[in-house]
Amino acid sequence: MGLRAGLLGKDSRSGNGATRTVLVVLVLLVALPAWLVAEAVIDRAEKLSAQDAYLRAGAAAAAVGHVASHVVDDASFAAVLARRWMAHRLSGDDSARRETEQMMRAIISEAAAGRTTLANIIIAGPAGETVWHSDPEIRPFSVADRPYFMEAASGQQGLPVSAPFAGRATTQPLFAAVARLEDEAGRFAGIVIASISPRDVSARLAQMTPRSNDVVAILRQEGELLARSHDVASLLGLIIPLPAEAVASLRRGGSFTFRQANQVSGRDQFMAVQAVDDTNLIAFAAVDAEAEMEAMPMLRGAARAAVLALSAGVLLALLFGRVARRNMALADMAAVLRQGREQVERLHAGLPVGLFLLDVTADGTARLLYRAGGAQDPPEDALRAALLEALATGTAGFEWVAPSAFAPRPTLATSLHRLSIRADGGGEVVGYSRDVTAEREAAAQVEAARRELDRTLEAAPIVVFRVTIAPNGRGTKTYVSRSIERLTGWPYDRINAPGGLRAIFDPPQAGYTGDRTLFAGADEWSKDLRIRCADGRLLAVKVTLTVIARLPDGSADAVGYIADVTAERAADARAIAAARLASLGEMSAGLAHELKQPLQAIALAANNARTAMRRDRVDVAEQRLDRIAGYTQRAAALIEHLRRFARGVDEHAPPQPVPLAEAVEGAMALTGGTLREAGIEVRCTLGDPSPVVMGHLVALEQVLANLLANAGDVLAALPPEAPRWISLAAKPAADGFTELRVADSGGGLPGLVLDRMFEPFVTTKGPDRGTGLGLSICHGLVVAMGGRIAAENGPDGAIFTIHLPDAPAAAPADLPASSPAAEGGNG
Repeated sequence: MGLRAGLLGKDSRSGNGATRTVLVVLVLLVALPAWLVAEAVIDRAEKLSAQDAYLRAGAAAAAVGHVASHVVDDASFAAVLARRWMAHRLSGDDSARRETEQMMRAIISEAAAGRTTLANIIIAGPAGETVWHSDPEIRPFSVADRPYFMEAASGQQGLPVSAPFAGRATTQPLFAAVARLEDEAGRFAGIVIASISPRDVSARLAQMTPRSNDVVAILRQEGELLARSHDVASLLGLIIPLPAEAVASLRRGGSFTFRQANQVSGRDQFMAVQAVDDTNLIAFAAVDAEAEMEAMPMLRGAARAAVLALSAGVLLALLFGRVARRNMALADMAAVLRQGREQVERLHAGLPVGLFLLDVTADGTARLLYRAGGAQDPPEDALRAALLEALATGTAGFEWVAPSAFAPRPTLATSLHRLSIRADGGGEVVGYSRDVTAEREAAAQVEAARRELDRTLEAAPIVVFRVTIAPNGRGTKTYVSRSIERLTGWPYDRINAPGGLRAIFDPPQAGYTGDRTLFAGADEWSKDLRIRCADGRLLAVKVTLTVIARLPDGSADAVGYIADVTAERAADARAIAAARLASLGEMSAGLAHELKQPLQAIALAANNARTAMRRDRVDVAEQRLDRIAGYTQRAAALIEHLRRFARGVDEHAPPQPVPLAEAVEGAMALTGGTLREAGIEVRCTLGDPSPVVMGHLVALEQVLANLLANAGDVLAALPPEAPRWISLAAKPAADGFTELRVADSGGGLPGLVLDRMFEPFVTTKGPDRGTGLGLSICHGLVVAMGGRIAAENGPDGAIFTIHLPDAPAAAPADLPASSPAAEGGNG
C-alpha cells in the first residue's frame, strides 16, 4: 500500500508537472506569435503614420510651392512692366511710360490688402544707378555692388531670386526677384528689382501651420532661408542643409521626402522639399515627428499589454473559457482603430484640399466611404464621367466652377486615382479637389501678356524669331513675328510654314550657318545676309541668334532677330569708296613721283637709243629699248593697280586666299613714294613664304595703305634727327589666325584718342586733312573679312595688330588674288 501510494503520489506530481508544462507551452504557443504579430502590426502602424506624415509634409510643400509661385508671378509681372517702361523710355513715349509707372505702383499698393508681397519695384540703369523707384520719395542710390546686379550684368537670364539683404531705403530685410533688361540691340540696359518682404510671405506661411512645431518655409536652391512660418526674423538667411539625394532630386525639378532633426529646434521631423517650377526656389515643409508618432509608444505598450492580457486570457480560457478573452481583444483593437482614425482625420483637416474615398460601381454610381477637408462637392455629371474614366484608365481629372455669391467664382480641379478594381468592374477611387483660381488667373495674365508681346513685335521694325537646334545641328523655326510680312512682302502663312523662313534667304542654305555655329558651342552668332522679297528685291539684313537654353539631350533653344540694314550697308559702301578715293588724293604726290620716275627714265633711254641708232650702234639701241619696255611695264602695273584700288571690291564676294606679301606690295605701291620722300624706312618681316589669309586683296590693301599713310604723316612731322621707320611683321596666332603687326617710331597716340581710335570722325589731323573715317572704315573692312584689329602704344610708337583667318592648306595652289578681276566688280 505504501509503495502503491508512493507510486500514485509520484504519478500525481508528474501529472501536475506535465500539466504545468502543457500550460506553459500553450501560453508560449499563443503568446509568442501574438507578440510577434503585435510588433509587426505596430511597425506597420508606425510606417503608415510615417507615410501619412510624409503625405502631409508633401501636401504642405506643394501648398508652399503655390505661395512661392504666386510671389514669383507677381515679380514676373513687375518685370514685364519694367521692360515695357524701359522700351517707352528709350522711345520717348512719356505718356505710356507714366501709365506703366502707375500700374507698377498699383501693384505695390495691393500689399497693404495682402494681395501681393512685393515691397517695392526698382529699375536700375546699366551702371547700377536707380532710375525709377515705386516710392517717389526715395532718393536715387546705386546697386552696382549687389551680387544680383553683377550676375545680371554678366548675362544671367530668367528671374532668379536673390539672397536676403538689408534694404537701403527701408529698415526691414528683403529678398528680390531680379530680371535683366536689354535694349533693342540686345545690350545690357539695367535690371528690374522686385523686392519681396520676408515678413509678409512668412505671414502667409504661418496660416498653413496650425501646430507650433510644424514648419513650412521657402528656400533658395543654395539652401538660404527666405521665409518661414515661425521665427523668420532671427533665422532669415540661415543655410538649411539638405541630404545629397534631396539636392539631386531638386536639380531634376522633382521633390524629396526625408526624416531628420530640425536644425533650429532639434526636434525630429518628417520633411518634404519640392522644386518650384521655373525658379531657383525650394518649397520646404516639416511635420513634427514627435507629435505624429506620440501615440506609437502608447500603442506599442498597449499592444504588449494586450499580448500579456491575451496570454492571461488564454490561461483563463483554459480555466474559465475563451469568451472574455475575445471580448477584451476586440475592445482593445477598436480603441486603437478609433485613435488612428482620429489622427488621420486631424491630418486631413489641415490640408488645403478636400479628400474623399468612394466605392464606385461599374455604371459610375458612387458611395462615399470617407471625406475630409472643406472643398465643395464637384458636379454630379462631371464626377460620374470622370469616375468611369478612372476605373478604365487608372486616373482622371477635370476642372469646374463652384457656385458662389461672390465674383469671380472659384475654379476647382478634381483629380481621381483608382485604388482597386473588382471583378464586376467596380472599385475604390480616391480623389481630391483643390482651388486653382489663382493659377488660372495667373495663366490668363500670362496669355494676355503674350498677346500684347505679339502685337508689339508685329509693329517692331525688326523680325523676331525662335529656333530649336537639334543635336545634329539642324534648326527648326518655332516662332516668327508678323513683322516679316511688312519687311519682305511675303504672306505670313507662307513664311510661318516649315522651311518658309529659310527659303527666302539668298542663298537659302545661308540661314543654316548660325544653327551650326551655335550647335558647335557658341552662345551668340551674328552675320550679314540677304533676303529676297516678294517683288524680287534683295534686302541686306543682319541676322543675330542667341542661345537661351541648352537641353540635356544636346539640343538648344535660341532666339534671334532680323534687321534691315540695306540703307546702312549702302552708306558704308559709299563711305568706303569715298575713303579709298580720298586716300588716292592724299597719296597723289607720291603716286605722281612713282609715275614720273619711270617716264623720265623712258625719255632718257629713248634719247640714248636715238643717239646709238645714229652711230649705227644697234646693240646699244636694243638695250635702251629693252629698258624702255621694262619701265613701261612698271608704269602700266602701277596704273593697273591704281585702277583696281579705285574700283574696290564686290561687297558680296566671298573671302578668298590672299598672300600677305601681295597685299603689302600693293599698299607700298600706293604709299612707297611718299614714304621714301619723307625719309621713312619700311621694314617687312613676313616670312618665306609669306602667310596666306582669307579676305579680299583690295580691302586689305586699303587697310594697309591707310595705316602706312597715317604713320607717314606722323613721322614726317618729327624733327630731322628723330628715327623714322615703319615695321610690318607677320606670325601665326592661336585658333587658326595670322597676326600682322604694323608699328612705327612716331611716339604713340594720345590716350583719349587711343580709346576711341576706331570710332567715326576721330582724328589727330588738322581740319584740312582727313575726315576721321579712315580707321573706322578699316575696322569695318577687317571685321567683314572675319578678322579683328586693335591699337596700342608700344615703346617707340603706335602698334596696330590685325588678326585674319588662315587660308586652307590647299588654297595657295589656286590663288585667285593675282587676277584683278577676282577682286573687282563688273566694271
